Amino acid sequence: MLKSNKFFVWSVCASVIFSASINYAYFKSTRLIYTCSSELTLAYPDGYRIYASFIGFNYSDGSGLSTYRGTVINGDKEYILNSDMPYRIQGAKVKSITYGQTVKKNNDTVPGDITFKKMLSKDSTYYLSFYASPDGDVIVKDRGSVTYICSH
Repeated sequence: MLKSNKFFVWSVCASVIFSASINYAYFKSTRLIYTCSSELTLAYPDGYRIYASFIGFNYSDGSGLSTYRGTVINGDKEYILNSDMPYRIQGAKVKSITYGQTVKKNNDTVPGDITFKKMLSKDSTYYLSFYASPDGDVIVKDRGSVTYICSH
């Protein structure tokens, strides 16, 4: 019985060490590079208005995550916006950003996909210019206009 307990303890320790090394290697390769934030106000011709805070997390492996928290209003109806959108970044100075499927949180009450319509739908691609400021921040431009200022 003592030998089987030693084997069990040894195998648990080996599993923990193996799992920790895998997690360390994964998280080391996907570290957060910089974070962007902005306030978003959109008005659609059909009456929908969006007021939201945006935070973008950009990782070293070319992935990212956009979070949107705010309100969608249409007439006298108000909805809670609480969605995340994963994306991939590719390119050098001008980068293409391709969005993934929107993940709505459990308290997001916006019906259907009316929040961003086709503008930020799955597989939509945008081309943005990225510049480094003298202070080390990242300035993101869309068609020449500053869209985001990101920090490390």
